[in-house]
Amino acid sequence: RGLGDVYKRQQCCIVDGSCRGKAITVKVFPNCDGKLDPKFRREAMVLSHLAKKPLVGVSQLIGVTVHEHMSSIALEPFSTTLRTFLTECSFKNTSETKALFRDICRAVKHVHAAGVAHLDLNPDNILVDQATRSVTLCNFINSHISPKKLEKQDTVVVQNLIEAEFAGPQALTNAALNPFLADIYSLGCVYYYILRGSAPDVNDEGVVQSLDGLSPEAAVVIRMMLDSCPTKRPSIDDLIRHPSLAPKRVWKAVRTISPSFISCLLYTSP
Repeated sequence: RGLGDVYKRQQCCIVDGSCRGKAITVKVFPNCDGKLDPKFRREAMVLSHLAKKPLVGVSQLIGVTVHEHMSSIALEPFSTTLRTFLTECSFKNTSETKALFRDICRAVKHVHAAGVAHLDLNPDNILVDQATRSVTLCNFINSHISPKKLEKQDTVVVQNLIEAEFAGPQALTNAALNPFLADIYSLGCVYYYILRGSAPDVNDEGVVQSLDGLSPEAAVVIRMMLDSCPTKRPSIDDLIRHPSLAPKRVWKAVRTISPSFISCLLYTSP
């Protein structure tokens, strides 16, 4: 989908040598008629914006290089994509599934707090460390930087969107949209993919047709995220706090008190 060619390298040709001997990932974008690829411009701009305050869950920018025939972005090494991770790893219970999705939501929350909407959240743009299961977002070529905080009813026109696998109905038509609520729609598709291994069944307008095979609590929250009316979708904060995604509380008995001792406390005069 024109994301730029991705390579793994041991060294980065940076003047100060700060990356030498360090494993990195390099994304290469060919120039067209001597002009920089618009996808390179957008991703470099978004990553530079996010790098002002390094965020947990975001691919870390190391450097940007511009040549006559190509441009490149150097990043921290990529982990396994969510798509590959789900084929190679199994979950012991629903608690682990919820924990993974909560971590994805937290990464999106950090990006949204920095004023950036990803606009291409899908299993290939979410990375998972197989050892720690930590989550990282990557590929910001579709992303939008908002100069101000948008309310639910606010919309903007995002130019030159590349077709995204899990994009909402507004993003597919290039209509004015709230980019942050568009991310919520994509998250609903991602959660369904984690649970079922496929994209949800939606029609041409992006309206969900069926959520068969899901637990009632999962179906409720996914249907909320996939609502065709963007203003009815939960915010990222509401989503993280939703009861269906909350971890189960484990109660531990600190000390056992006999009924007779409780009676003594209740009826003994001061």
